Amino acid sequence: MPRLSIMLLILGLSLSGCERGPGEIQIVQMDSEAPLFSLKGLDGKTYSLVDFRGRVVVIEFWATWCHACKETAPVLEALYESYKDRGLIVIGITMDSGYGAEENVREFVKRHNQTYPILWDDDRVSRAYQAIQIPLTYVLDRDLIVRKKIVGYTSEYQQILEETIKELL
Repeated sequence: MPRLSIMLLILGLSLSGCERGPGEIQIVQMDSEAPLFSLKGLDGKTYSLVDFRGRVVVIEFWATWCHACKETAPVLEALYESYKDRGLIVIGITMDSGYGAEENVREFVKRHNQTYPILWDDDRVSRAYQAIQIPLTYVLDRDLIVRKKIVGYTSEYQQILEETIKELL
C-alpha cells in the first residue's frame, strides 16, 4: 500500500506541473522554445528573453555560495567577450536572495569581471528551468529553442559550451 501511495503522489506532482495558472510559465524542454521570462537585472533594467531572439543565448543559473559557479563565471565571461560581436548573449540568473544578497552578488560580479547581464531569479523562472542543481547552463539557438543543457561543472565545460556556441552561430 505505501508503494501505491508514493506512486500516486509522484503522478499527482508531475501532472500538477503541467497545469499553468495565470502568471505561470512553461517547463523547459529540449528542442522546444525556452520558457519566456522578464526579470530585473542587477543594473535595475528589466530584461525579457524575447528581446534576445536572433542571438545565441547562454543562460546560467548560479549563486555566490556555489563553489562550481566560481569556475563557470570566468569561462562564461571569456566566451561572451569572444563571441558577443558574432551574436552571442550570456545571461546569468542569480539564485541569491535574502539579507545581503545584493552586496554578495555585486562583489562576486566585480571579482569575476562579469560584463554580461546578471538577473534576479523570481523563483518561477528557476522552477520553469528546473534549476535544482547549480550551476545549470542552457544554450538556446537564435529562435530561442533549447539546444543544450549542462548541469554542474567539469573540466570539459568550456569545450562543450564553446563547440555548441560555434555550431549555433
